[in-house]
Amino acid sequence: MHLRPYDQVRAEAENILQAAGHTGRLQIQISEDIPYRVWRTSMPAIADAIDAYCGT
Repeated sequence: MHLRPYDQVRAEAENILQAAGHTGRLQIQISEDIPYRVWRTSMPAIADAIDAYCGT
């Protein structure tokens, strides 16, 4: 996923958040090595999706 553009990474993160709902039981972790050249795009996409979903 990390190799995809910002919009695709964010959309996937939003899908995961929607699927889990507001149960408080979702844990997001990254268990792979993020390629150095893409983390500046993929990590903000994930964080932005979480921020929007949580309303903070």
